Amino acid sequence: MTTDPTQHHSLVRAVHAARDALERQRVHYFGAVISHDLNNALFALVGRLQIVRRKITDPLLAQTLDQVLETAHHIEAQISTLYAACPRDPSAESTSVARKSIAAAIHAAAATLPMTLANVETAINEIPADAMFSIDERAVASAIAQLLSMHRERNAKMVAVACACVGTIDAPRIELSFTDHAGAWTHDLRAPSLLDGSFDLATLSLGTAHRAVRDDGGIVELTRTDDGVRSGVSFAIRRGIVLQQESDAESDRESDRVAPRRVLIADDDVAVRAVLVAALEAVGDDVDTTD
Repeated sequence: MTTDPTQHHSLVRAVHAARDALERQRVHYFGAVISHDLNNALFALVGRLQIVRRKITDPLLAQTLDQVLETAHHIEAQISTLYAACPRDPSAESTSVARKSIAAAIHAAAATLPMTLANVETAINEIPADAMFSIDERAVASAIAQLLSMHRERNAKMVAVACACVGTIDAPRIELSFTDHAGAWTHDLRAPSLLDGSFDLATLSLGTAHRAVRDDGGIVELTRTDDGVRSGVSFAIRRGIVLQQESDAESDRESDRVAPRRVLIADDDVAVRAVLVAALEAVGDDVDTTD
Protein backbone atom coordinates (compact mmCIF):
# COMPACT_ATOMS: atom_id res chain seq x y z
CA MET A 1 0.00 0.00 0.00
CA THR A 2 1.55 3.28 -1.07
CA THR A 3 1.73 6.20 1.38
CA ASP A 4 2.68 8.76 -1.28
CA PRO A 5 -0.43 10.95 -1.85
CA THR A 6 0.54 11.60 -5.46
CA GLN A 7 0.90 7.91 -6.24
CA HIS A 8 -2.33 7.17 -4.40
CA HIS A 9 -4.30 9.76 -6.41
CA SER A 10 -2.76 8.47 -9.65
CA LEU A 11 -3.84 4.94 -8.77
CA VAL A 12 -7.37 6.11 -7.94
CA ARG A 13 -7.61 7.98 -11.24
CA ALA A 14 -6.39 4.91 -13.12
CA VAL A 15 -8.99 2.71 -11.42
CA HIS A 16 -11.78 5.18 -12.20
CA ALA A 17 -10.64 5.51 -15.81
CA ALA A 18 -10.64 1.73 -16.25
CA ARG A 19 -14.12 1.39 -14.76
CA ASP A 20 -15.41 4.27 -16.88
CA ALA A 21 -14.13 2.47 -19.98
CA LEU A 22 -15.96 -0.70 -18.95
CA GLU A 23 -19.15 1.28 -18.39
CA ARG A 24 -18.90 2.89 -21.82
CA GLN A 25 -18.56 -0.54 -23.40
CA ARG A 26 -21.63 -1.73 -21.51
CA VAL A 27 -23.66 1.33 -22.53
CA HIS A 28 -22.78 0.66 -26.18
CA TYR A 29 -23.75 -2.99 -25.80
CA PHE A 30 -26.95 -2.04 -23.93
CA GLY A 31 -27.99 0.31 -26.73
CA ALA A 32 -27.12 -2.28 -29.37
CA VAL A 33 -29.18 -4.97 -27.62
CA ILE A 34 -32.21 -2.70 -27.28
CA SER A 35 -32.07 -1.47 -30.87
CA HIS A 36 -31.39 -4.94 -32.30
CA ASP A 37 -34.15 -6.69 -30.36
CA LEU A 38 -36.72 -3.92 -30.85
CA ASN A 39 -35.92 -3.89 -34.54
CA ASN A 40 -36.59 -7.61 -34.83
CA ALA A 41 -39.84 -7.31 -32.87
CA LEU A 42 -40.88 -4.40 -35.07
CA PHE A 43 -40.18 -6.48 -38.19
CA ALA A 44 -42.59 -9.13 -36.97
CA LEU A 45 -45.24 -6.54 -36.10
CA VAL A 46 -45.01 -4.67 -39.41
CA GLY A 47 -44.94 -7.92 -41.34
CA ARG A 48 -48.21 -9.05 -39.77
CA LEU A 49 -49.76 -5.62 -40.34
CA GLN A 50 -48.80 -5.74 -44.01
CA ILE A 51 -50.40 -9.16 -44.37
CA VAL A 52 -53.61 -7.84 -42.79
CA ARG A 53 -53.46 -4.70 -44.95
CA ARG A 54 -53.49 -6.75 -48.14
CA LYS A 55 -56.75 -8.39 -47.08
CA ILE A 56 -58.58 -5.18 -46.13
CA THR A 57 -61.03 -3.72 -48.64
CA ASP A 58 -62.72 -1.14 -46.43
CA PRO A 59 -61.17 2.26 -47.38
CA LEU A 60 -61.46 3.81 -43.91
CA LEU A 61 -59.94 0.80 -42.18
CA ALA A 62 -57.21 0.65 -44.82
CA GLN A 63 -56.37 4.32 -44.24
CA THR A 64 -56.12 3.75 -40.49
CA LEU A 65 -53.82 0.77 -40.98
CA ASP A 66 -51.65 2.77 -43.38
CA GLN A 67 -51.21 5.37 -40.65
CA VAL A 68 -50.18 2.66 -38.19
CA LEU A 69 -47.63 1.34 -40.69
CA GLU A 70 -46.26 4.83 -41.25
CA THR A 71 -45.80 5.24 -37.50
CA ALA A 72 -44.02 1.90 -37.35
CA HIS A 73 -41.61 3.02 -40.08
CA HIS A 74 -40.85 6.19 -38.10
CA ILE A 75 -40.05 4.02 -35.07
CA GLU A 76 -37.84 1.86 -37.30
CA ALA A 77 -35.87 4.94 -38.36
CA GLN A 78 -35.39 6.00 -34.73
CA ILE A 79 -34.17 2.52 -33.80
CA SER A 80 -31.67 2.65 -36.66
CA THR A 81 -30.34 5.94 -35.25
CA LEU A 82 -29.89 4.34 -31.84
CA TYR A 83 -28.09 1.36 -33.37
CA ALA A 84 -25.73 3.64 -35.29
CA ALA A 85 -24.91 5.46 -32.04
CA CYS A 86 -23.72 2.21 -30.40
CA PRO A 87 -20.98 0.96 -32.72
CA ARG A 88 -18.60 -1.84 -31.89
CA ASP A 89 -14.88 -1.11 -31.92
CA PRO A 90 -13.54 -2.58 -35.16
CA SER A 91 -11.34 -5.63 -34.73
CA ALA A 92 -7.78 -5.29 -35.88
CA GLU A 93 -6.33 -7.94 -38.17
CA SER A 94 -3.59 -9.33 -35.97
CA THR A 95 -2.00 -12.46 -34.58
CA SER A 96 -0.75 -12.46 -31.01
CA VAL A 97 0.85 -14.86 -28.54
CA ALA A 98 -2.04 -16.29 -26.50
CA ARG A 99 -0.14 -16.66 -23.22
CA LYS A 100 1.22 -13.11 -23.38
CA SER A 101 -2.14 -11.58 -24.34
CA ILE A 102 -4.09 -13.33 -21.59
CA ALA A 103 -1.44 -12.60 -18.94
CA ALA A 104 -1.37 -8.90 -19.83
CA ALA A 105 -5.17 -8.68 -19.79
CA ILE A 106 -5.52 -10.42 -16.41
CA HIS A 107 -2.78 -8.34 -14.75
CA ALA A 108 -4.20 -5.08 -16.16
CA ALA A 109 -7.68 -5.92 -14.88
CA ALA A 110 -6.35 -7.09 -11.50
CA ALA A 111 -4.69 -3.71 -10.94
CA THR A 112 -8.15 -2.10 -10.79
CA LEU A 113 -9.85 -4.74 -8.62
CA PRO A 114 -10.26 -4.81 -4.83
CA MET A 115 -10.07 -8.61 -4.71
CA THR A 116 -7.48 -11.35 -4.92
CA LEU A 117 -6.98 -13.43 -8.05
CA ALA A 118 -5.79 -16.92 -7.16
CA ASN A 119 -3.80 -19.36 -9.31
CA VAL A 120 -3.08 -16.76 -11.99
CA GLU A 121 0.44 -17.90 -12.88
CA THR A 122 -0.53 -21.57 -12.77
CA ALA A 123 -3.44 -20.91 -15.12
CA ILE A 124 -1.33 -18.87 -17.53
CA ASN A 125 1.32 -21.59 -17.65
CA GLU A 126 -1.35 -24.05 -18.83
CA ILE A 127 -1.46 -22.14 -22.14
CA PRO A 128 0.97 -23.70 -24.65
CA ALA A 129 3.90 -21.39 -25.31
CA ASP A 130 3.37 -21.68 -29.07
CA ALA A 131 -0.38 -20.98 -28.98
CA MET A 132 -1.34 -18.00 -31.13
CA PHE A 133 -4.53 -15.95 -31.24
CA SER A 134 -6.10 -14.84 -34.50
CA ILE A 135 -7.96 -12.22 -32.52
CA ASP A 136 -7.50 -8.59 -31.59
CA GLU A 137 -5.67 -8.28 -28.24
CA ARG A 138 -8.05 -5.46 -27.28
CA ALA A 139 -10.98 -7.83 -27.62
CA VAL A 140 -9.30 -10.36 -25.33
CA ALA A 141 -8.59 -7.67 -22.73
CA SER A 142 -12.13 -6.29 -22.96
CA ALA A 143 -13.78 -9.69 -22.45
CA ILE A 144 -11.59 -10.55 -19.45
CA ALA A 145 -12.06 -7.13 -17.84
CA GLN A 146 -15.84 -7.33 -18.22
CA LEU A 147 -16.05 -10.79 -16.64
CA LEU A 148 -13.83 -9.83 -13.71
CA SER A 149 -15.87 -6.66 -13.17
CA MET A 150 -18.95 -8.86 -12.75
CA HIS A 151 -17.23 -10.75 -9.93
CA ARG A 152 -16.23 -7.41 -8.39
CA GLU A 153 -19.86 -6.28 -8.40
CA ARG A 154 -20.71 -9.46 -6.47
CA ASN A 155 -18.29 -8.29 -3.76
CA ALA A 156 -16.16 -11.38 -4.23
CA LYS A 157 -13.07 -11.36 -2.02
CA MET A 158 -11.21 -13.93 -4.09
CA VAL A 159 -11.60 -15.21 -7.63
CA ALA A 160 -9.92 -18.44 -8.75
CA VAL A 161 -8.46 -18.43 -12.25
CA ALA A 162 -8.20 -21.61 -14.33
CA CYS A 163 -7.17 -22.34 -17.88
CA ALA A 164 -7.25 -25.40 -20.10
CA CYS A 165 -6.47 -26.27 -23.71
CA VAL A 166 -9.43 -28.14 -25.23
CA GLY A 167 -10.88 -29.03 -28.59
CA THR A 168 -9.19 -31.01 -31.33
CA ILE A 169 -5.85 -30.81 -33.12
CA ASP A 170 -7.59 -29.15 -36.05
CA ALA A 171 -9.59 -26.76 -33.89
CA PRO A 172 -7.87 -26.17 -30.54
CA ARG A 173 -9.34 -23.71 -28.07
CA ILE A 174 -8.28 -22.05 -24.84
CA GLU A 175 -10.86 -22.07 -22.04
CA LEU A 176 -10.27 -19.45 -19.37
CA SER A 177 -12.53 -19.36 -16.32
CA PHE A 178 -13.02 -17.19 -13.23
CA THR A 179 -14.83 -18.61 -10.19
CA ASP A 180 -15.95 -16.95 -6.96
CA HIS A 181 -17.79 -18.22 -3.89
CA ALA A 182 -19.57 -15.00 -3.00
CA GLY A 183 -23.01 -16.55 -2.63
CA ALA A 184 -25.59 -18.15 -4.88
CA TRP A 185 -26.16 -16.67 -8.32
CA THR A 186 -29.89 -15.97 -8.62
CA HIS A 187 -29.88 -14.17 -11.96
CA ASP A 188 -30.19 -15.42 -15.52
CA LEU A 189 -27.26 -17.26 -17.07
CA ARG A 190 -27.73 -15.66 -20.49
CA ALA A 191 -26.84 -12.28 -21.93
CA PRO A 192 -29.73 -9.77 -21.76
CA SER A 193 -32.34 -9.99 -24.51
CA LEU A 194 -35.74 -8.38 -25.00
CA LEU A 195 -36.95 -11.19 -27.22
CA ASP A 196 -36.68 -14.25 -24.97
CA GLY A 197 -37.49 -12.79 -21.56
CA SER A 198 -33.90 -12.87 -20.33
CA PHE A 199 -33.35 -9.13 -19.96
CA ASP A 200 -31.37 -9.15 -16.72
CA LEU A 201 -29.01 -6.21 -16.19
CA ALA A 202 -26.87 -8.35 -13.86
CA THR A 203 -25.59 -10.16 -16.97
CA LEU A 204 -24.80 -7.00 -18.93
CA SER A 205 -21.07 -7.65 -18.46
CA LEU A 206 -21.54 -11.15 -19.87
CA GLY A 207 -23.17 -9.82 -23.03
CA THR A 208 -20.55 -7.10 -23.42
CA ALA A 209 -17.75 -9.65 -23.14
CA HIS A 210 -19.41 -11.86 -25.73
CA ARG A 211 -19.85 -8.92 -28.08
CA ALA A 212 -16.12 -8.21 -27.87
CA VAL A 213 -14.99 -11.65 -29.03
CA ARG A 214 -17.82 -13.29 -30.97
CA ASP A 215 -16.68 -12.19 -34.45
CA ASP A 216 -13.36 -13.95 -33.85
CA GLY A 217 -14.96 -17.19 -32.69
CA GLY A 218 -14.89 -16.37 -28.97
CA ILE A 219 -17.56 -17.84 -26.70
CA VAL A 220 -18.52 -16.45 -23.28
CA GLU A 221 -20.57 -18.47 -20.79
CA LEU A 222 -21.83 -18.27 -17.23
CA THR A 223 -22.51 -21.26 -14.95
CA ARG A 224 -23.58 -21.68 -11.35
CA THR A 225 -21.42 -23.40 -8.75
CA ASP A 226 -22.57 -24.79 -5.40
CA ASP A 227 -22.09 -21.47 -3.62
CA GLY A 228 -21.10 -18.98 -6.28
CA VAL A 229 -20.73 -18.39 -9.99
CA ARG A 230 -18.22 -19.23 -12.71
CA SER A 231 -17.73 -17.00 -15.73
CA GLY A 232 -15.71 -18.29 -18.59
CA VAL A 233 -14.48 -17.31 -22.00
CA SER A 234 -13.30 -19.70 -24.69
CA PHE A 235 -10.97 -18.45 -27.41
CA ALA A 236 -10.00 -20.11 -30.66
CA ILE A 237 -6.24 -20.47 -30.99
CA ARG A 238 -3.69 -21.40 -33.61
CA ARG A 239 -0.81 -23.58 -32.46
CA GLY A 240 2.38 -21.85 -33.41
CA ILE A 241 4.37 -22.64 -36.52
CA VAL A 242 2.38 -25.66 -37.68
CA LEU A 243 -0.82 -23.77 -38.36
CA GLN A 244 0.97 -20.56 -39.29
CA GLN A 245 2.46 -22.42 -42.26
CA GLU A 246 -0.92 -23.63 -43.50
CA SER A 247 -2.16 -22.45 -46.85
CA ASP A 248 -4.55 -19.51 -47.04
CA ALA A 249 -7.32 -21.87 -48.11
CA GLU A 250 -6.88 -24.04 -45.00
CA SER A 251 -6.83 -20.95 -42.78
CA ASP A 252 -10.04 -19.76 -44.40
CA ARG A 253 -11.68 -23.11 -43.73
CA GLU A 254 -10.62 -22.96 -40.08
CA SER A 255 -12.03 -19.46 -39.80
CA ASP A 256 -15.32 -20.61 -41.34
CA ARG A 257 -15.61 -23.38 -38.76
CA VAL A 258 -15.06 -21.11 -35.79
CA ALA A 259 -16.48 -17.65 -36.42
CA PRO A 260 -20.21 -16.93 -36.72
CA ARG A 261 -21.42 -15.54 -40.03
CA ARG A 262 -22.36 -11.88 -40.30
CA VAL A 263 -25.35 -11.53 -42.62
CA LEU A 264 -26.91 -8.38 -44.11
CA ILE A 265 -30.51 -8.80 -45.31
CA ALA A 266 -31.77 -6.24 -47.83
CA ASP A 267 -35.44 -6.48 -48.86
CA ASP A 268 -38.26 -3.97 -49.28
CA ASP A 269 -40.75 -6.34 -47.69
CA VAL A 270 -40.56 -6.14 -43.89
CA ALA A 271 -42.34 -9.46 -43.49
CA VAL A 272 -39.72 -11.21 -45.60
CA ARG A 273 -36.93 -9.58 -43.60
CA ALA A 274 -38.55 -10.65 -40.33
CA VAL A 275 -38.76 -14.30 -41.43
CA LEU A 276 -35.16 -14.34 -42.63
CA VAL A 277 -33.88 -12.69 -39.44
CA ALA A 278 -35.64 -15.26 -37.26
CA ALA A 279 -34.33 -18.18 -39.33
CA LEU A 280 -30.71 -17.00 -39.48
CA GLU A 281 -30.46 -15.96 -35.82
CA ALA A 282 -31.83 -19.38 -34.84
CA VAL A 283 -28.66 -20.98 -36.25
CA GLY A 284 -26.35 -18.47 -34.56
CA ASP A 285 -25.76 -15.93 -37.31
CA ASP A 286 -25.21 -12.24 -36.54
CA VAL A 287 -27.87 -10.50 -38.65
CA ASP A 288 -28.28 -6.88 -39.71
CA THR A 289 -31.03 -5.59 -41.98
CA THR A 290 -31.72 -2.76 -44.36
CA ASP A 291 -34.55 -1.87 -46.68
